[in-house]
Amino acid sequence: MIWMLAKRELQQIFQGFGAYALFASAVFISAWFFLVAMEFFILNQAALAARGYSIVVLGAVANTSGWFFLCLVPFLSMSLINSEWRQHSLILLLSSPISAWQIIFGKYLGLWAFLSLVSITLLLMPLSLGLLNQGFDWGLFFSVALAMLLLNALLTAIGLYFSSLSQQAFSAAIGSFSVSLILWVLDSSANRYNDDNILPVLSLSAHYKALLSGRFDSGDVLYFVLLSVLGLSLATRQLSQRGHVLSN
Repeated sequence: MIWMLAKRELQQIFQGFGAYALFASAVFISAWFFLVAMEFFILNQAALAARGYSIVVLGAVANTSGWFFLCLVPFLSMSLINSEWRQHSLILLLSSPISAWQIIFGKYLGLWAFLSLVSITLLLMPLSLGLLNQGFDWGLFFSVALAMLLLNALLTAIGLYFSSLSQQAFSAAIGSFSVSLILWVLDSSANRYNDDNILPVLSLSAHYKALLSGRFDSGDVLYFVLLSVLGLSLATRQLSQRGHVLSN
């Protein structure tokens, strides 16, 4: 049943023109920053030779993608739950032989699958560079891909929770974006390696950038997993409470 809900959500996304416009935007953004990064590396090749072209190109694409998803996901996720509420189909879902967590997880997987496809699209040009040239850092490439997938997993969980809170889609988007942005900028004035400051530990951008550097740390992965699980748990709890209210 979870897979059916996920497939239904994915099909609904592709029914509109927006999904294809989004893919076109992703290709444009990836191509633009890919070319800018390549030009920057060629012009400064002597100074950047020690770092290699992989980290320059992948860093440019992935950092831009982070902001791209930070702004995009709240608006893609804002109607995941409250659209069912507004269309009066939520009570039908909750009265069917499917639990609240299955509904939440099915919708979550549908949107995350779509965002994963967008992430793959953004990485196509760096991937082509690796396939056509020697010396490409494949370890860094897969670390960047993992970072983008984990980032989207967390942003989707946050958006899903806010979608379950409000009947107004725009309010859900603003709430989701605000929380995501706060998590992103938490370490703007803190040092990641300062043990006396907890802000870098909670910072979304600090853990994301750590993976972008190619330094795989289980703590960074655990950060995304735990916060994603927390968001899904809160959304499930909210949906269950909503079901009790609607059934009375």
